[in-house]
Amino acid sequence: MKWSSFLHVITVLVGIVGIVAVITGWILQDKILMMGWTGNDLADKSMMLMSIAIWTALGTLIHLSKEDNKED
Repeated sequence: MKWSSFLHVITVLVGIVGIVAVITGWILQDKILMMGWTGNDLADKSMMLMSIAIWTALGTLIHLSKEDNKED
């Protein structure tokens, strides 16, 4: 498996988890989930997951362009 393919899979998985966390945080809002977390805490943490997904997507594009240059 190429490095860019692996990064793409990680990007998609983290992005999906982030979207689920945003929706769950939006639905639950101030209700306590577990360990003292509220829906608002979950929405805040989902912003971090989405930023990780964006950065790994950028890494995927960089590695994909490097792999394309090696094939030439």
